[in-house]
Amino acid sequence: MLAINDHYPKYVVSMDDFFTDTIEGVKHIHLSDFLLSNEI
Repeated sequence: MLAINDHYPKYVVSMDDFFTDTIEGVKHIHLSDFLLSNEI
């Protein structure tokens, strides 16, 4: 996934409450935040 050479944002959506970090441009986001967000 990190090797995809496009300019679209990349997300990992999960139900993990403890890990909310960004690694090499891939953002980790909680499922409820993803579903309730208008910006993503």
